Amino acid sequence: MAQNRSIPYGYQMVNGAIIVHPSESEMVKTIFQLHTDGSSYLTIANWLTAHGIYYMPNRPDWNKNIIARMLQNTVYLGTEKYPTIINDTQFHTSQAAKKPYTHTEPKELKKLKPLLVCSQCGEKIQRRLKTDGTQRWYCPTDINHIALTVSDDSILQDILSLQNIVAHVNLQAQTNNSISLETVRLQNEIDRLLEQSELQVEEIKDNIFKLASLKYSLCPDTHHAEQAMLDDLKGSDTVNAKLLIQLVERIQVSNGNVTGFLLKCGNHIQNEGTI
Repeated sequence: MAQNRSIPYGYQMVNGAIIVHPSESEMVKTIFQLHTDGSSYLTIANWLTAHGIYYMPNRPDWNKNIIARMLQNTVYLGTEKYPTIINDTQFHTSQAAKKPYTHTEPKELKKLKPLLVCSQCGEKIQRRLKTDGTQRWYCPTDINHIALTVSDDSILQDILSLQNIVAHVNLQAQTNNSISLETVRLQNEIDRLLEQSELQVEEIKDNIFKLASLKYSLCPDTHHAEQAMLDDLKGSDTVNAKLLIQLVERIQVSNGNVTGFLLKCGNHIQNEGTI
């Protein structure tokens, strides 16, 4: 059975009177400040759990419902029974930050967000809406990986530029070129292994399977669907998230801009148009 606190977090009872708990009350202030700075209920809960902060004895796990109740609890403003922990300004500033940032996120960017990764470490980048209404895109591994200048508009503009580049890629030609060289290498390797006095059966089989897979990929219709989608992007002056999701594995974001697409077929499209 779940255990509940008899008095709100941040307080303790001493000699029959409710007083401020020194360490818990400081954490209450931290929670209000984190929410004011844009952190969601879940983000705050995960942060507290990760740092080993106890909500109550034998309960180090927090959840978004606990955080929501705390941030809406007016007893922290002070009552006859409870001393003040949070002042009016802190409380109301936190309340003003409750609006979910996703409501202001451009529709196409929201769809593509799961593909956005930091080009330095590969971690999925995240979005936060600051209290002044501006966006803050950041890498959770290192906040310095993504500059403050990276905004919704700048990301969408860079994605559109890359979309225009990828729309004019001859996917079949680019893929066949590189794969053809690999098939020659694998065939030579198989021939070399077969000429040895002591056959490496498993290695030979492995190379034969790889060669068969590559030769199959050279069939004319292998990339037909992908090429058709690329052709549909030509001449578009808006980001087409639906098609990009089908074509793109990852969208790489550097410190200052979107640098490239990694396509699901393995090709890498960069801002300067090279593959």
